[in-house]
Amino acid sequence: MISSVKGPLSTSLFITRKCNLNCPYCRAIRHKWKDLDTDKWFSVIDKLHAWGIRLYSITGGEPMIRKDICDIIDHISHDRKAVPWLISNFTTMTENTINQLADAGLLFLTASLDSLTEIGVKSDGSVLDLLEYAKSKGIICSTITVIHRDNIHEIPDIMHKITERGIIFDTGFFQHVGGLFSSSEFGLKVQDFALLEDLRKQMRTHKLKTGLVAPSWGYLNSDLNMYQKMNWKCPSEKDTFLVVNNDGRLMPCQEYTSNINVLDIENLNDPNWRREKAKIVNHCTGCFYGCYYQKVNISPLDALLDLYTMVKI
Repeated sequence: MISSVKGPLSTSLFITRKCNLNCPYCRAIRHKWKDLDTDKWFSVIDKLHAWGIRLYSITGGEPMIRKDICDIIDHISHDRKAVPWLISNFTTMTENTINQLADAGLLFLTASLDSLTEIGVKSDGSVLDLLEYAKSKGIICSTITVIHRDNIHEIPDIMHKITERGIIFDTGFFQHVGGLFSSSEFGLKVQDFALLEDLRKQMRTHKLKTGLVAPSWGYLNSDLNMYQKMNWKCPSEKDTFLVVNNDGRLMPCQEYTSNINVLDIENLNDPNWRREKAKIVNHCTGCFYGCYYQKVNISPLDALLDLYTMVKI
């Protein structure tokens, strides 16, 4: 709500597009732009901080592939007194690396998880043990699962097993935008809306009961026809959140990148950025994701329920 008035408070950093996995719903690794080095990422973070960014979600690819990941987190947390949030597939995560992340000042840690059985490439239940260990080090922990055709029947069980451990459960509906992040494979999308609505009903009930279900109330009550059509576009005239590509270029969202490097402009009012974003949005085919209900249009009720989540944990 504050960012919608004053500008973006959060950003998602594609710290790298390299990954040791190849998930069917993710195209991030198919684009081979060169990653910024450590000093350049420091400069990008400094510029974003000057623009008012205080929450940095670090994603990829797989961020843990970078040997300097703790240095980058330390710069955000200790040098800039801001909030670092790391999203990882946990395939290389150990208690020792969690200790290093905690020492660097990591506040939020999210494990990307397909299932707790053998559906998908990220289905190792031992991830929950590592998240519990991270909690003991003072890190707020969550999982995130992309809901698609193959795993939807398992989602309620995953949700209960994760929240029983005091870990936040987050999800996103599979998209087939086919941009720089999501696959264009329409077949993975859940077609049975009655099944999807029943799942959302369970998630709403569990959110109220535990406070540990992350999707916003608006997202869990959203019009599923919008999900089917994917005809919503983000506003081109303002920035309620930012995404930065692994080579330092600004992105209106995770699907499309501009030609504007963060380090080449003084602020977000730069006419080149405004023109670039408007052009990209104009040509975009439309999207659903959590952007509409969780980034651009946050209701007071959503904010209160998210505060409830923080109190519960």
